[in-house]
Amino acid sequence: MKKNNDNSFIKKITSKLSDLLYKFRSLSIVKHILVFYLFITLVGSLLLFLPISYNDGQSVEYVDALFTSASAFSDTGLATLTTATTWSFFGQAIIAILILVGGIGWFALKIYFFNIIFGRTISFNSRKTLAAERGSSQLGDTRQIVKISVTILFILIILASIVLSVYFYLVEPDINPFGKTGISPDEMLSKSAYHDVATSFRWGLFHAISGLNNAGFDIIGAHSLEPYYHKYGLQIIFMTLFIIGGIGYPVIYDIYLWIKSKFKKTPFKWSLFTKISMIAYVLIAIIGVSFTFIIEVNRSSTPNNLSFWSDPKYGSNGDKIMALVFNTMSTRNAGFATVEMADLSSATLMVYIIMMFIGSAPSSTAGGIRTTTIAIVFMGVWSKIRGKNSVGAFNKKIPESTVSRSYVVLVTASIIVIFTSMISISSFSEYGGSVIQGHQEGEHSYLHMLFEVGSAFGTTGLSTGVTSDLSIITKISLIVVMFIGQLGVSSSLLVWDSKKSKSRKYDFIQEDISIG
Repeated sequence: MKKNNDNSFIKKITSKLSDLLYKFRSLSIVKHILVFYLFITLVGSLLLFLPISYNDGQSVEYVDALFTSASAFSDTGLATLTTATTWSFFGQAIIAILILVGGIGWFALKIYFFNIIFGRTISFNSRKTLAAERGSSQLGDTRQIVKISVTILFILIILASIVLSVYFYLVEPDINPFGKTGISPDEMLSKSAYHDVATSFRWGLFHAISGLNNAGFDIIGAHSLEPYYHKYGLQIIFMTLFIIGGIGYPVIYDIYLWIKSKFKKTPFKWSLFTKISMIAYVLIAIIGVSFTFIIEVNRSSTPNNLSFWSDPKYGSNGDKIMALVFNTMSTRNAGFATVEMADLSSATLMVYIIMMFIGSAPSSTAGGIRTTTIAIVFMGVWSKIRGKNSVGAFNKKIPESTVSRSYVVLVTASIIVIFTSMISISSFSEYGGSVIQGHQEGEHSYLHMLFEVGSAFGTTGLSTGVTSDLSIITKISLIVVMFIGQLGVSSSLLVWDSKKSKSRKYDFIQEDISIG
């Protein structure tokens, strides 16, 4: 009798698992990706929550482990705990793996190793999933794009690891470059890699992965790259890495084909995606850096409240120029900083929020609304001003559906950021949180909270120092925003689409209304 009951129980479990597997396979591609992403994040959070993942004397709550896992997998870089001192070597390795898988893409890695390297056939559904995650709108190009791009990224990680390891070993950092009071050497620099082979190698590998994937995580200390504020070489290496990681797979593939055509002396034509994406990327960078310079150089300064440009602790004008260029470029989803964001003017922070909101290219490690979206929106507005009925670029017409979707992405993203910022106000002390308003007293204002949300949506990771004091509801809200930033607004909207819904066979009578 007991044996029959056991068999019946096993059959029920097997049946439930079969039903669950069937429902999972019947999910749409976007939902399929989301489920995998959530699963990986949860596994990462459970691993980080293990005592082996954090150092002795440290206390880690599960919400912080979950936040760190989500931030690492989405390549954001926001952290409620200091990565260098909180997490053990094992915990830092888990974070690095999450960054790598999230940046290159779980399905891209899976297909790269099992299908491309070992020559297995890629199914049509796998191609569609791959294209949705890190590919091209043309399914036929997806396999080759991923093969070339992932190979190049792995080569760059290896080369960058070697270069960074050598750099960290040979170059001595500054314990306290700005002469700040109340900051211990351990807080600024957890452990120097200078003339330490093991630490140099570990730092080199971790930061190569983090830099190329635009993650913004570092294991240097509690103040990001501040100990290397005067080291231009390291900043140039990091900028090179996060620019390559932010231009996207299709652009990397196009650059590869262009170089190949030069050697073979064959004709080559840049894709429309690459042209629009790269022009938008460069223009946004130039405009952002220019605005930052204008704001900071002309910012008023008093003896009791020195501006960044007037403050002698930030070194020479060359140091300040490099700092503004690096930190402005870092808003393109990189998340590394050589100065405290809260030390910059409110106007500069607004410029940074806008740049983080835009993000970098689609099919990359970046978040935000993406460069192509903002480019199409501006081209659409310009076309309307000129009285044109269609949007085009480089003698190519952009489909009306793409133009409309760009407007939807812009509006939806704006609503998400504003709404999450309103929720985040709960972190202020007057609403039950622990962050107190009033930056002049060394604390924070509503602008800094908006900055944090913009950083999460753009999967950037820059912070004004608010993150560690956020309330639980704000942390959860930022986790959701980081996922949206990683998936993209378009894909996030498709998550709510149901396969059962059918397109209407009829339409309503049209009637025009007045608008602004």
